[in-house]
Amino acid sequence: VRLMREVQSAGPYALLGYCSASVVAFEMARQLEAAGEAVELLALVDNDGPRIQARSWGRLLRSAARGTNRRLLQERIYHSVLHPLALHRMRKFKKPSEAHRWAIWSYRPKPFGGRAVLIQPAERHTAGNPGRGWERLVRGGLEIRTLPGRHGALVTGPTRHLSSTLE
Repeated sequence: VRLMREVQSAGPYALLGYCSASVVAFEMARQLEAAGEAVELLALVDNDGPRIQARSWGRLLRSAARGTNRRLLQERIYHSVLHPLALHRMRKFKKPSEAHRWAIWSYRPKPFGGRAVLIQPAERHTAGNPGRGWERLVRGGLEIRTLPGRHGALVTGPTRHLSSTLE
């Protein structure tokens, strides 16, 4: 937020986060709002809410039972033991992706009072949980837009669905 405000000192701001960067954009919007700034647009692109990501135990256990994601399950167990004991700083990460996952798992969001748009590909649309947990955190209302395609196709390729959705 500090670096962004060096370029644009006052709002209104427009923020977009793709995939796990949606959590970063959400927290930036929350901090800007707390500082009295206007957030005109908060777009969260193809991301499960942070609370859902933090509670991914069932999914991890099922995939480990199938023989996949065992390293990820091991990492999640390390986090669940070390983080509450404040020993997480002792953990040496082998890859940047491990540090990234720990940051997501550790994040405890506070609500954002403004509105947001959740943009998701059709392949990931879930009828049972269309807001993916974001609706509990976005107090001003969550608009959900489903676009054709897959995760990466929202921001790449000739379709350019994402840019036309935000216009």
